[in-house]
Amino acid sequence: STYLNTLSTYCTTNVAAIEWPGGASANASNYRFWNITPASIFISYEPYSVGPGAYGIVTCNVPYAELAGILTIPFP
Repeated sequence: STYLNTLSTYCTTNVAAIEWPGGASANASNYRFWNITPASIFISYEPYSVGPGAYGIVTCNVPYAELAGILTIPFP
């Protein structure tokens, strides 16, 4: 899916704490926990899915500008 590839590429490229990229691959089960903020989609990965548990909960903020090609509704 295009949106999953976009999220995966952005997060694996921009989040240093992602040491195990398989947990951030373009699979819907890796993107179950997210929130919408005024400027981005805020993704949280499950502990141990993308790195050691000592990292805690690893997150990724994907700016709406990165999603411009796949969003279908206007965002501010």
